[in-house]
Amino acid sequence: MLTQLQDLFGTEVLSFESLDDKIFDTSRSTGLFEPHHMDRNHKESLALYDQILTNNIYNPTYDTMSIAQQNILKEGVRKLIQMGINGQGSAKGGNLNADDIRKVFAGQTFDVKSRKTKKMEYNIPIISDKASWWQINKKKTGLWDYHFSDVSFKNKLSSLNKKIERYRTTLQNTHSQKEAYLSILSFKYGIALTRFGNDASRFADYMFTPSLLKISPLFPLHFGDNRHLTLTKILF
Repeated sequence: MLTQLQDLFGTEVLSFESLDDKIFDTSRSTGLFEPHHMDRNHKESLALYDQILTNNIYNPTYDTMSIAQQNILKEGVRKLIQMGINGQGSAKGGNLNADDIRKVFAGQTFDVKSRKTKKMEYNIPIISDKASWWQINKKKTGLWDYHFSDVSFKNKLSSLNKKIERYRTTLQNTHSQKEAYLSILSFKYGIALTRFGNDASRFADYMFTPSLLKISPLFPLHFGDNRHLTLTKILF
């Protein structure tokens, strides 16, 4: 769970929302996190490349979108985060803005059941096209700022920039990726860190045991790609 939060800084990729820490508590009414398996035939997999961390509200909607498009969302968010970490965003201080998002997702559109219209929508850009006021009825509405807009796009972008800035500042001050990741987890995901920290440490030890690393490809559980192992090693 913590590795999933590390990977995309707690970004819910379908909506671009910052996942709420409360979904990781133990209450049946609020503990509503759900790892979404992009491929229904790989639900046994624990690997980052097979999963998207989401909540029970958005999880069913992913099944209306192709696996390829889900992967595009994940990779796009990773690129945005790396841009922000490198201070390469177009906004003040190297932060990200809407133009950076358009640039990363240039030429990409998505087909998905819209939370706004309650029906399948096709060829949706990542965020709405730029349009003058007299063109407003002709512009294509976006995935993150219209079709999934329970939280305003401005607030979603601000939340991601704050997490990136905290990571970047901590990394500059400590020269430690572990401390940088922990700064985000303690800042936004204290419940998840408390609940899953000890279990994650034990699981990390298990993942790196020689016997597990030599398991046959026929073994039914897929524990991860190199990124999954790398993030786990950094944190634990």
